[in-house]
Amino acid sequence: MRFLLAAFCLISHLPNISLAATTQGLARGQVACPRSAVEILKNTRQLIVVSTKTWDTATAQMSWWQRRSASDKWQPASDSLAAVVGRSGLAWGYDSVKLPSPWRKAHEPVKIEGDGRTPAGIHRLGRPFGFSAPLERGDFLVLTPDTVCVDDPLSRFYNLVINSSKVKRDWQSAEIMREIELYKIGFIVDYHSSASKRAGSCIFIHIWGAPDQGTAGCLAASEEIVGRLQAWVKDPSRVAIAFLPEESLTNAWAGCFQFAN
Repeated sequence: MRFLLAAFCLISHLPNISLAATTQGLARGQVACPRSAVEILKNTRQLIVVSTKTWDTATAQMSWWQRRSASDKWQPASDSLAAVVGRSGLAWGYDSVKLPSPWRKAHEPVKIEGDGRTPAGIHRLGRPFGFSAPLERGDFLVLTPDTVCVDDPLSRFYNLVINSSKVKRDWQSAEIMREIELYKIGFIVDYHSSASKRAGSCIFIHIWGAPDQGTAGCLAASEEIVGRLQAWVKDPSRVAIAFLPEESLTNAWAGCFQFAN
């Protein structure tokens, strides 16, 4: 998301994922990566992969990967990390809704505002945020009492993080981010939504309430892991995040990820 910004709601093993099989997917007749995902990934140097057992699972496994160039394979940068997604699981984000089979099957859920699901697909990462900024980070968004994320689809600021004192209010609903303790540290996920389709808003990475407690649609993990993630990310504009159920990650979307053995 942009600023005015849109909001922010790995590998002792990725759940039953064979990295060797994923790497060799295209060689075994695996389908190519969707063009929209290729555009995001081509300049990416760090990657966050979040996988759930099913579409309706809130608990997840997260892993971090890095590479020197677009032609290199992804090298692991973390073990498997416990995380949670939306309390209702995953649903295809707006950019993925029009994808044909096999990338998206007709019976799979589609993200809408208030459904408690995290938008599946591949997204860019946005700015880090928190209650106070590390001295070395010029890209850090310090949350103030005026920092809000608008989740009203009728507002022209839908799915944006804004300074409410600098615009004319036209929304009926918004998150006052500084008042949410779980937003002490986090990231904005640059989720491309649609107000007319009510395709979801305010997707962040933030601290979880509990290891088995899903979110309203964000990705959450322990405060220690979110802090490590902020330290690991060098340039958010070159970081992507993938939310996919295990079956999609290891099959139709495997061609997007060339993981090292």
